[in-house]
Amino acid sequence: MYPIFLLLLGIGEVSRIGFAFIHGFLPMILIVMGATSSVDRIHLKLAASIRMGMLSMIRRILVPSILPALSTGMRLSFGLTFLGLILAEMFSGGTGLGYELLRNVTLVRMEDIVGEVVLVAAIALIPTGLLQMIERRVHSRYEGGTPALGRTAL
Repeated sequence: MYPIFLLLLGIGEVSRIGFAFIHGFLPMILIVMGATSSVDRIHLKLAASIRMGMLSMIRRILVPSILPALSTGMRLSFGLTFLGLILAEMFSGGTGLGYELLRNVTLVRMEDIVGEVVLVAAIALIPTGLLQMIERRVHSRYEGGTPALGRTAL
């Protein structure tokens, strides 16, 4: 897919950033679409029967229903975006971690390769760990449906 970005956007920062963005954005869109389509229809019918406003329905039914999938999607999209950026730098970059990693592999500099792999792992694991903590909290709070319908009156 990256050659298409190179053809359309040329070699440079725009194609690398665009590739990384699309690499993480499309899966996130699919996850959100799937989560939105799996909202319990009974909750939506209940909201319609009591003439709940659109903003209130979004806040009390839709958002709590999709938050678990959204938190998982954020974690996965971060990893895919980071991977897309590293790959784009490897193939067309003149700077960046991907470029340096590929250059050191070509020059067989083992100590530099190991250092860069550790750096990439640290850069990837710290935000992923934080996003995983957020994901666990969201799943423990919103697992099993819409909490607004069970705890408070609409």
